[in-house]
Amino acid sequence: MNKYFVVNLLLMTLQGCNAFYVNQPPAPVYSRTRATYPVIDPAKDNSRHGAGIEKINKLQEQSQLLPVTVRATQAVINPLTDIKPMSQAIMSLVLEAEKKSQAGNLSSAVAIIERALRIESRNPRLTYKLAKLRLKQSKPRLAEDLAQKAALLSAQDISLKRQSWLLISEARKQQHNYYGAKQAQLKADNL
Repeated sequence: MNKYFVVNLLLMTLQGCNAFYVNQPPAPVYSRTRATYPVIDPAKDNSRHGAGIEKINKLQEQSQLLPVTVRATQAVINPLTDIKPMSQAIMSLVLEAEKKSQAGNLSSAVAIIERALRIESRNPRLTYKLAKLRLKQSKPRLAEDLAQKAALLSAQDISLKRQSWLLISEARKQQHNYYGAKQAQLKADNL
């Protein structure tokens, strides 16, 4: 009897926890691009916003009568100023990796660039350098993936994006994917 009482008490407690969350509103969703606000329908809303709706309608009618001039603006992208410079630690690691690569020690150079990527994981230049090293190591599939990541990360740096697509083209040629290599070459030429 005592055992059934404890089991029933436990079940009732768990049911109470379940019902608590049903009545709560859903958790808010935050967006990085823009905030969303509830839309107030003037036909359904009889609150204090009713007087403001007449003003909004009047302003909308007036704005339809006014001429509007629109000028097309072109975004100016300066790759030299829009790119965040590398830190001193990253620069020393890159120089060390280049020395190892020139000496023919590719595995050591890869390890150094990977260490630099652990510090700055979203640096497109480091990702591109790692892709070049992987291509030199005859690992074209890995080089292609890394070059695609570098192309995605280099949104403002058009020259790095072009170099990344050329590297993708070369990696696809080494994989005997000549159609894909031509597509990557065309994408690089269109940048």
